[in-house]
Amino acid sequence: MTVTRRTSSSGTFVAWLVLSIPFLLAFHGWALKTAWNWFVPDITGWPRLGIAQAIGLSIVVGIARPWTSDDHTHETPAEFWFRMAGGVASVLLTLGIGWVVHEGMA
Repeated sequence: MTVTRRTSSSGTFVAWLVLSIPFLLAFHGWALKTAWNWFVPDITGWPRLGIAQAIGLSIVVGIARPWTSDDHTHETPAEFWFRMAGGVASVLLTLGIGWVVHEGMA
């Protein structure tokens, strides 16, 4: 008996990828805005950020940092989404630690 494995088509994967971009941008913008507003204005006197400004700053930093040599060309859709979920979890964990520090400063 042969068991066939069901895989998602590359078209569906690309569609989900394109649809996830606005969510990921908004999520990272929210996280950067939140952390920035907790710490930077009080330390430096710089202004608070909104989400759009934080997204823009994130884009500038992303362009300025060096490219990594990680090769994800043979990554399955499941591996990609697992990696994306890990990135979101990492940001949430970091922001959670930042919240604890922020509350300790008050």
